[in-house]
Amino acid sequence: MMYKVIEKKGDIIFCEDDKGKLHQRIMMRPIFPVTNGKMQYKHIQSIGNVDIKYNTNGVHGFTIFVGNSAVEDNIWELSKAVEVAENLRK
Repeated sequence: MMYKVIEKKGDIIFCEDDKGKLHQRIMMRPIFPVTNGKMQYKHIQSIGNVDIKYNTNGVHGFTIFVGNSAVEDNIWELSKAVEVAENLRK
C-alpha cells in the first residue's frame, strides 16, 4: 500500500493511504491507523514505575503515566517523553 505524508509532528509522521484513510508512524515503527475520537494508547516504553504511551487518536502525542494516572501529555518527541519519565521514576 502506498502512503502520502501529509504532516510531521515531532517524531510522528501522519500519512494517508490511497483511499484517504489517515495513518501514523512513530519514528521507524510500523504504520498504524489513527483512531478518530477514541482514547486508545499504544505502550511504548517503561522506565521504572513510569510508562510512556502514545495516544493513537493523533491529537495528544505521547502521554506519561504513573500507575493508572496520566501526568503529562502533548509530548511529540520520544526523547522528551523519556526525559520526563526519567525525572518522574522512583
